[in-house]
Amino acid sequence: MTKRLNGWQRLWIVFCGLCFVAMAILTFSTLPTGSEYERKRLFDSIDLVSRHNALLQRLEAAGFSKAEIEEHLSKGGKLDDGRPIDHESPDSIRAKYYADLSDKEILARLYERYSKKVNFASIEAAYERDMARLRADRLQAGLYAFLIWCGISLGVYGLGFSVAWVIKGFRQKP
Repeated sequence: MTKRLNGWQRLWIVFCGLCFVAMAILTFSTLPTGSEYERKRLFDSIDLVSRHNALLQRLEAAGFSKAEIEEHLSKGGKLDDGRPIDHESPDSIRAKYYADLSDKEILARLYERYSKKVNFASIEAAYERDMARLRADRLQAGLYAFLIWCGISLGVYGLGFSVAWVIKGFRQKP
């Protein structure tokens, strides 16, 4: 003997299917991509160079010559004294000075010009770590979305079952 699904169960299956499609679209549209990490790498590099240039300007304004600054740097000295540095944001620098270049071209130019003046190692290490973790992050996001879908589906079924149980209790004759 086969048991047939009632109308509420069929409605639940349709709801679950629509919820699954919506969850899949939302998940795929918000999955982390490598381009986000590349953009972060670019902006961090622009910010680092901008800080370096702002510090040089601060030292030159304080009366140090370029030769003195270069000598200090060649001896392993650092420019950063820990005080806050006023400089433009990477977004505005990108829009103002590099609007006609691609992100890869900007990065190549920055590294070519400033690789001996600025240490990009921490930015590169963070980028490599993020790219190595990208696949795992995408799988984790997909798993979380699936678990959320399962929770919603079971919650709606449980709610429907509870409502049917209560209604059945009111319909019973004493």
